[in-house]
Amino acid sequence: MGLLSYLLSVKWLRSSGQNGGRNRPTPMQLGLLMSICSGANIGSLFSSMKYLVIKPAMKNSVDRVAPAPILRQSIFALGSLLVISYVASGADAWLHASSTSVLITSMSPYTSSTPSNFGREINATMCQIATARNDSTCGIIGTGSAGTGITLSEGLRVISNTSSLHRVVFTDDQTAILVPQTLPPNITYTSRTLGVKSQCTSITKYCIFKDGVLGYGPQAKLNLNCADAGIKYVNSTGVSGLCPIDNQGLCTSATGIPSKGWFAHGNNGAWNVIFCNVTALDITYTYTSTRFLQQSTSPISVSDTRYMMIAGFYNGETLISTAVNGAGLEASTTYEQAYSNELSRQMLARGAIIYQPKDVIRIESENTAVGSNLQVIPLALFIAALLLFSCQTLWITVRVIIATWNMDYVELAALYIQNPLVVVQSLYGRPDPTLTWDTDVAKRFGTETDRDRLNIGPAYNEFGSVFIVSRN
Repeated sequence: MGLLSYLLSVKWLRSSGQNGGRNRPTPMQLGLLMSICSGANIGSLFSSMKYLVIKPAMKNSVDRVAPAPILRQSIFALGSLLVISYVASGADAWLHASSTSVLITSMSPYTSSTPSNFGREINATMCQIATARNDSTCGIIGTGSAGTGITLSEGLRVISNTSSLHRVVFTDDQTAILVPQTLPPNITYTSRTLGVKSQCTSITKYCIFKDGVLGYGPQAKLNLNCADAGIKYVNSTGVSGLCPIDNQGLCTSATGIPSKGWFAHGNNGAWNVIFCNVTALDITYTYTSTRFLQQSTSPISVSDTRYMMIAGFYNGETLISTAVNGAGLEASTTYEQAYSNELSRQMLARGAIIYQPKDVIRIESENTAVGSNLQVIPLALFIAALLLFSCQTLWITVRVIIATWNMDYVELAALYIQNPLVVVQSLYGRPDPTLTWDTDVAKRFGTETDRDRLNIGPAYNEFGSVFIVSRN
């Protein structure tokens, strides 16, 4: 609006040189013009529109003053600019409220000097040497004076996550795979490694029921016979008393076995018969953004499977069940799921002594930047409002340049529209004619002293009592 004041001042100057020019504002209209061009707010707009709609009532219609066209022009310009500004502000707020941050990933060649041997495979040389000694365990189960302590120690470190070489992680489909203990930051790669997939299910009801009738042996002896499930597993222990238990582990009076498969027998705690299908795999996976995504799998040979699993079966009858004790009480998982994951992890980790690094198939550096997911409608409104505002500003600028070309006193006249200080100086400042030609408003007031202080309040003159601002 400050820019528009130059165009308004040109029209005022031209109208002042004409007899009866309509672009000469009244004092009230000049005040409204000053409010519009200096304040440029919603209050100024409403005050000016109110003046146009509700004109002062005059008894004689001839004496009514028509609004100067420059006042109408300034009201239209301010109104359109405010509408565009509020639309832009609303669209901007909507855009911020509806947008979400996203990570934008780009790839570039991997240029680090760190070896990219992040895959894992069985050390064939180690197994060949062991085979030559008639050792079918790839040297894991030792028969010498050192026993198996040294060969199993690396597996124990992997299980406890203290190994400097390997660690076990799970892919997106809960397959346990072997990866390096540490990986360089901001990389993505595809590689082959070793993995174990376990699928466990409870078969308790097949082991204690015979043709729909409880058949677990006498009360003093638990006899688990899972032949009806097609599984060659028989075990018995001297305990007494049997009751089915619910999902909270409490004995119930029901005769069926709960879905989780647990049942209590005497004072030796609860029992659950879990049958697991365990497969050793050669896995191709992709590592990206801290996730391990499985690409393809294939079972490895019987001999390699034996090498991987032998350490897991060495004196480890209760290792898995001890590790997952109480997992069935968690709402987020089942006992079978917890048992499957722990079984895969331990069977893969305990043979860690025979694993060696393997080069990756593909590797790239992963560059991540934070971006925004924007909604189309508020974005379009915001851009449209900015374009309209820019076009209107450009239109005003061009018109000002054309109108002020070779026009005198434009800057001086514009001060009376855009700067209230000029009017204050004219009314209450020093009556020095030379100051009226200065475009620097501060210089117009000169050096002020105590004699320039103003009073406000009631006073008396030839017209009677008035409330005014006056000099000393």
